[in-house]
Amino acid sequence: NPNADVDDGSCIFANANRLGTYAVHDSVHGPFYDMFYDDYLIHILRDSCDSIGISINNFSNITNTLGPLNVIAQIVGDSIYMPYQTIEVPDQNLITDYMTIFESTGYFKEDSIFLTLSYMDEFDPYFDHLWGKKN
Repeated sequence: NPNADVDDGSCIFANANRLGTYAVHDSVHGPFYDMFYDDYLIHILRDSCDSIGISINNFSNITNTLGPLNVIAQIVGDSIYMPYQTIEVPDQNLITDYMTIFESTGYFKEDSIFLTLSYMDEFDPYFDHLWGKKN
């Protein structure tokens, strides 16, 4: 049912083999051309009943007032696509409570993920390359 908004167990997800936890590494260009390197886990989860929709938990190892940042994305075959999105926490206590995620793409190869990301907190832009392997 394409209009479903609750998974009652009857939904079919086209890319179930892509779901799970990935140990990833990233390199981030900061606003002053400084580089940051990080190792962490991301979790790729289903996003409701959308047959290609996912959620990436712990996006770029960013935490806001609500916890690890979650972004939405889509998987079609070996490709991953993140649409432009704004994530805003109502009571902004941290600089990461307002994030803009710019459109970006990546791909899966066997049990590995590769992404090029670009995002911005309330003030500064960041450009990120992420790669990792499914646990």
